[in-house]
Amino acid sequence: MEYGEKVSLYVTGLTNSRDDVQRGKYLESLRELVKELFSLRNHFAKVQMLLFPYLERLGLTAVPRVLWTKQDQVMHTVKMLYTALMKGDMQEIRKEGLKVSNALIDMVFRENKILFPTASVLLKEGDWAAIASEMDSVGYFKYRPVKKVWKPLVPPRYPYEITEAIPDRDIESLPKEVKTLLTKAETPDTYSPTQNDRLEFPTGFLSKEEINEIMRSVPIDISFIDKDDRLIYYSPGDRVFVRAKTALGRKVDHCHPPRSVGIVKRIIEEFRKGRRNKAVFWLRINGRLIYITYIPGRREDGEYLGTVEVVQDITDLKKIEGEKGFWSRTD
Repeated sequence: MEYGEKVSLYVTGLTNSRDDVQRGKYLESLRELVKELFSLRNHFAKVQMLLFPYLERLGLTAVPRVLWTKQDQVMHTVKMLYTALMKGDMQEIRKEGLKVSNALIDMVFRENKILFPTASVLLKEGDWAAIASEMDSVGYFKYRPVKKVWKPLVPPRYPYEITEAIPDRDIESLPKEVKTLLTKAETPDTYSPTQNDRLEFPTGFLSKEEINEIMRSVPIDISFIDKDDRLIYYSPGDRVFVRAKTALGRKVDHCHPPRSVGIVKRIIEEFRKGRRNKAVFWLRINGRLIYITYIPGRREDGEYLGTVEVVQDITDLKKIEGEKGFWSRTD
């Protein structure tokens, strides 16, 4: 049974039953189901981050825009149903439950009749290989594949590597709703993130100038101590702890007050031996709460490369309450 149908069944049973025991069973089943539905975010994230970029690259931007809006609506209705369940308001539970049911049924229809058929026509083996390689990093809804049995015969192809338009033979195989959109489709995207002599990293491309600006702009201080226990980098900009280029190459035990040197050296040695993966401290400085994290940097084979020190002023963060989404217009 689909989730939308389950929600409808439980809500109807809960609000129509006169048997307290049966109502209790329906209520508990509905609560467990709603908790499970919050994990739909993982499914939607896969669609948004792995499928949508390919459609957008080919000029089909309307499908992702509409579906993303619908996905947000689904999660909002689930949240409202959860709130109603916490309050125990039967009238609200019925109203919000039916909204969830209808939203889920509509989403399943749109995915199975429009999104997935479109993706199966337009995406090639290399595209699916790229998607498969990223699945674990995005997460799963309910089930995680036990093992990977598909072995692509071509290397992964990412959206930014697509240069050709949609072939006519593929257009003929698309769902009719998408064919209609193609008459209004945007020009295929030809932008390449590899331009301007950017350096390639496992998760993207950046120039030296862009890297420096990112490190200057983020609201945290970052320092790096290499495997020889020498300070070789610190982020520019306003900092909690003062750093200067004259400190580059300095031994780490000379960069800290004598009272804390022993602790710092012990932490680094535990990192080096693989006995520890994080060390966290917090302290008050001039009335501000400062949060300090030490993290080891290691190669994929576990070889120690150095230690990252991250320092953040969390005074204002501790005052945060409630929510402020991108849609909030308070600034």
